[in-house]
This record gives sequence, C-alpha cells and structure tokens, in this order.
Amino acid sequence: MQKQPSQHRLQQLLGPSAKHPIVVPPMANASNAALVLAAARAGCLAFLAAGYASVAQLCTEINDLISLSKSESLSPSDSGCAVGIPLLWGVGFLTWRLDQSDEGDTLLSEVTPITCFKLKSYQSFDRVKIFLQVQTVSEAIKYADLADVIVIQGREAGGHGVGDTGSTFTMLPEVVAAVQKKAIILAAGGIVTGGQAAAAILLGADGVVMGTRFVASNESAFHPIAKRRILAAKEGGNSTIRTRIYNTLRAQDWPQRYDFRILANSATNAFVENPQSLQTSLLAQFNAASNSTEKQDSDFDMIAIACGEGVGLINDISSVEKIVAKVVSDLETFGM
Repeated sequence: MQKQPSQHRLQQLLGPSAKHPIVVPPMANASNAALVLAAARAGCLAFLAAGYASVAQLCTEINDLISLSKSESLSPSDSGCAVGIPLLWGVGFLTWRLDQSDEGDTLLSEVTPITCFKLKSYQSFDRVKIFLQVQTVSEAIKYADLADVIVIQGREAGGHGVGDTGSTFTMLPEVVAAVQKKAIILAAGGIVTGGQAAAAILLGADGVVMGTRFVASNESAFHPIAKRRILAAKEGGNSTIRTRIYNTLRAQDWPQRYDFRILANSATNAFVENPQSLQTSLLAQFNAASNSTEKQDSDFDMIAIACGEGVGLINDISSVEKIVAKVVSDLETFGM
C-alpha cells in the first residue's frame, strides 16, 4: 500500500515540526504544559486549553510552557530549537465564550501561538493558523474557506460536543468530498489506535485528533484516579454517556446544542432515575466531591471523567512518546 499524499498536508501547513499526522486537542483538566511539550517533542501538534481561563491565567500557562521548553533546549521562537526545528503548539478557545466575554479580544490579542483551535467561526489573525472544529457536514462546508484546518468531530468524541450528529467515519468521507481540498481535514471522535487513524486517512483525512488516548498518558494533568477509571473502562459505547447535567452542576453556560460525553457514574444514573435531584441532592454531592482537597475514589462517582467511545481500546497509561510511537508504528504497518 502506498503512503497517502494527503498525510503530508498538515506538515506542509505547519512545517517540519509536524512530523506525524496526529493532533492532541485542548482538553480541560488534561492539557497542561507537560503534555503539550511532550507531544511537540514526539513530532505532534498539541494545544493548551483556554477554556474558562482569564487572560492572566492563560498567559501564566503559556509562560509555563515556554519556560519548560527552554529548560529542555527547545524554543517556541522562529529561530527554532537546538536541532533547528521550532516548537509546535497552539491554544484552543471556546469561541462562543469569547463572544460572551469582555476578555475575548484581549485573550486573542495577548496570545501568540502559531495555531488556534476553535469550536466555531470567529475571526482570522494573520499570525496564527486556524483549526476549526465542527460537528456536521454542513458546518464543514460553510467554514471551509475560513479555516486552515477543519476538524470534523463525530458523536463518539469525549468531552463537549454534539450528540445529535453523525459518527466520525460516516461524516468524514462526505466532508472530504464536499470540501475538496479547500482546507486540511482532520478526523476526531473515538480514535485511539493507529488502526483507526489509518482508516481515517484511507477515507481521505489528512490526519487525526486523539484526545482520550492522550488523557491516559503520564504527562496528562488528569487526576490519577480518573486515569485508572479510564483504563478500567470497557465497551465505550455502553460505559460512556452523553449528558448535559454537568453544564448545570458546574454552572457553565454552554449553548444548548452541546452535551458532554463522560464515563457513566452515580450522578448520571441518579439523574436518569430522578431528574429533580439535579438541583438538590446531586448538586450538594457534586460540590462536596469537587471541593474535596484530597480526592478519593468515591469522589469520582460524582466528578465527570470526560472520554470518548474508544476508551475500551486503551490498555495502558504510558508516556506520550510511547503512545505516539505505537500509533506511528501501526500507521507504518498499514503502509502510511
């Protein structure tokens, strides 16, 4: 099997640092400087998660990344690192939040990464590459001329997304055919193995976005108990659930179309049995677990653990370097 020419388009856009067609997305409570740097060292693009951060918080996180990169003889400057290749990283924004926040423009103007991962259209900045995540074929077509990269995210994906949309592998070829090279196309949702990545590339993707697999890495900021629960989970189609209850429990103003795929837990089970408990007993239990300074295993019966349907394919918690090496080895097995 011949290597797919489209596999190289991400590297053409981002430069030699993007050695592999693998992207680590911005993930709340997981995407820290250590994870982003480890991915960069392994030849992949990774994103910090702006999420609900203030300008000061986000700039602190970016400075941590820059400091850590300098200590490892890497540099985010145009001059490149010790081996002549610049550090590759980005920042992911919730653009609906930028529209609502007085700090939105300041966040964008203060942050100077080479890439910016967004959940919908905002505005273009010459100094960044725009990665736009969409959840429908029609959105991909609508925004293809406005972004450098379109990420088509299926309902299998973990974390916030859209439940009433298609699956990754049914939407992907339709998006590829409709967009026709106007933008680079990445597939997201349920992809945790090199075999799945190869399948996406064969269907026309230029690369893949892998979130859950990198949540279960040594470098991820996810709590160790949460990582162990991810590792223990099987049959992701049954052990995970899409829900909106955590938007309420966390007092987060996500638009109504977005729900949240997590490991099913006591909170989601209780809500199914008694929806009225959301504002009473569930809220009290969630707050107690979230505010606990020393988390116990039982706290994660209430705390959300975001992960995709591919969670059952994760068999170990290892370094980012080893995860990338395994995915790349699998791709090479398929001739990519």
